[in-house]
Amino acid sequence: MSISNAHRWLEICEKQAKLLENLSETFPQRQREHTQLSQSWRQVAAEIVTEQQLK
Repeated sequence: MSISNAHRWLEICEKQAKLLENLSETFPQRQREHTQLSQSWRQVAAEIVTEQQLK
């Protein structure tokens, strides 16, 4: 799947990952969940990068 605005999606993925990581400062009891979710956003970003490299 080609994404025409891949650069913007990469920015969104990184912002979401950082937002989730920062939530752990306020809600330390949810750190594991926040980490898992932030890793998922970074995985989406990695897939976008891989797709763009295949073009």
